[in-house]
Amino acid sequence: MATVDLRTEAKQILDLLVSLKDRESPKRTDLLSIYPWVRYLSDAECDEFFEELSNAAKDNGSGVDDVIDAWRETAEILADPDTIADIAESEKQIANGEGVSWDRVKQRKIY
Repeated sequence: MATVDLRTEAKQILDLLVSLKDRESPKRTDLLSIYPWVRYLSDAECDEFFEELSNAAKDNGSGVDDVIDAWRETAEILADPDTIADIAESEKQIANGEGVSWDRVKQRKIY
């Protein structure tokens, strides 16, 4: 990812929060202006991201970086068609009973 001026990003976040204080959730374009990677998130995911971001900001800003990092990582996964195809295939295999249970995996000895 590109280097971000954290002061500029923090100011943009604050400006966004202030401008949206009377609205339930931001428009996707509001978030895109600061975080171009939200284009890979669904509307529901954008709402969830903003809610988590708002809650972290209300808590004296603690956790804001963690929220942003987690959602950025999610967007990176969603942006990769190969990863999404692998996830879909894995979910199909699990639904067909083709997986190995976590308990069984934990019992294996790997040296």
